[in-house]
Amino acid sequence: MVFAALAGLLSLVMGARQKAARDAARQRSQESERRARVLADTLPLLIAYLDRDLRYRFANAHYRTQWGLEPQEMLGKTVSEVFGPAAAPWLEDLNSALAGRRLHYERDFQGRDGVAHFLVDLVPDIAPDGRVAGFYLTAMNITDRKNSEQRAEAASRAKSEFVANMSHEIRTPMNAVLGVAYLLENTPLTQVQKEYVGVIRSSGQMLLGVLNDVLDFSKIEAGRLELAPQPFLLREVLDSLSNVMSLPANTRGISLAIGADDKVPAVLVGDAMRLQQILLNLVGNAVKFTERGGVSVRVTLDQDAVEQGLQLRFAVRDSGIGMDLEQQSRLFSAFNQADASTTRRFGGTGLGLAICRRLTELMGGAISVRSTPGAGSEFVVTLPFGVADDDVAVEHPALQTAAAQAWMVPEAPALQHAPPEPEPAPALRLQGLRLLLVEDHPLNQLVARGMLEHVGASVEVAENGQLAVDRLRERAADYDIVLMDVQMPVMDGFAATRHIRALGLTLPVLAMTAGVMQSEQDQCIDAGMDDFIAKPVDVEQMLDTISRHWDAIRAR
Repeated sequence: MVFAALAGLLSLVMGARQKAARDAARQRSQESERRARVLADTLPLLIAYLDRDLRYRFANAHYRTQWGLEPQEMLGKTVSEVFGPAAAPWLEDLNSALAGRRLHYERDFQGRDGVAHFLVDLVPDIAPDGRVAGFYLTAMNITDRKNSEQRAEAASRAKSEFVANMSHEIRTPMNAVLGVAYLLENTPLTQVQKEYVGVIRSSGQMLLGVLNDVLDFSKIEAGRLELAPQPFLLREVLDSLSNVMSLPANTRGISLAIGADDKVPAVLVGDAMRLQQILLNLVGNAVKFTERGGVSVRVTLDQDAVEQGLQLRFAVRDSGIGMDLEQQSRLFSAFNQADASTTRRFGGTGLGLAICRRLTELMGGAISVRSTPGAGSEFVVTLPFGVADDDVAVEHPALQTAAAQAWMVPEAPALQHAPPEPEPAPALRLQGLRLLLVEDHPLNQLVARGMLEHVGASVEVAENGQLAVDRLRERAADYDIVLMDVQMPVMDGFAATRHIRALGLTLPVLAMTAGVMQSEQDQCIDAGMDDFIAKPVDVEQMLDTISRHWDAIRAR
């Protein structure tokens, strides 16, 4: 009897303990669920759980904030029942999650207030037996971020268009200034007049150099500067560098030594034009800041990067004024020079080294400097290149030459002598060529006509694209080549070229444009043009371009 009573009492105690444990576990579970709910409702993103029938089993309070939906009313309903036809673009992704795929992507959603952009994660809920029971969904509204990106892209496009327009507005009068100076230089002048014309030309070229620096930096900043890797001869780049820099070095009374080690491959694959731009900036600075001694350029293999493929080391060393550590720290920043007195004494925009650094990084390389005040500086550029076979077709880019250099002012020594008699060869260079010049600006008509007739070409002028098309329609056989301005009233150069090609005419159409953006050059090619002549016109480059097409015509 006593034993039975004790057993019953023990059973009651055990039952009470078990109930208390169950109540405690339930309370802990409810508390954990409450905390999870509070956390989910607090986060600024959509959080939900959907079962295999795409029915909501959980939805946080952000659905109320985002869509005005009550989370409790969503439970048990399918995605299509909650969102209607707007859910259709999501269904394929949701079914992929039910197939066991984890997804992370961006998605647009058409809501009552317009299109919203979401960053979505779908995580399958996989049971121990491997079956997918449902999936967890999180979606963050990134509409503000997307709108900011779109505004930034629009601002970048506006900046690029502004740069392109400013380029055209500046280069067009610059073309007239430099062209008329060239024509004037080829007329009988006194010694003093020749010196004045030389000042006009050199100052115009300096201004053009500043403009090019600003345009290059703007394109780099906007991410619109493109590389054009091609097989090229390193020797040609170094020869061009020597050709350009020898005269200013000799004028300052300093030496210039340029060379490459024998182990450096002869044919490389890379952007020769941008390589030359970097070297011209570095050597130009070295010459400018060196008053005695010399400047050297040495190209070697970078032995520290043998496992990474071919890396070349370009070391530009000078015995100039040098820099302290504080000056070196800000050297590669835009619009900066070593100090303010440098700008006053030597001039410059402070963009050259910033452009060098950006170009070097764009090409996958690095640039560094070592310098001691009063003892000179050494700039080292390391760049990766591909290696081509010696017999591969080599690109011969239009590398800068002394005639095209912005600050190659010293033409004075030649002025000390009597003007040489003009040689007959230049006057016959385009002898017999019949050109149709399509240009609306009277000054540019005067300049281009004078340059071309000076070397033997016969030139007719059409003031806009429509007149050019009409003239070619009536008597196309009277012309060998068309020089086509791009921006003109009535009909621009692009439309005129399309009309010319529609007439079945195949004569070369060469664009004369102040546009510097790659997109503008692509537009010229798409319109059917054959080549480009940049404004302001560099006479030798223009004549080389025209001669190349003239020679091809005569060889037919």
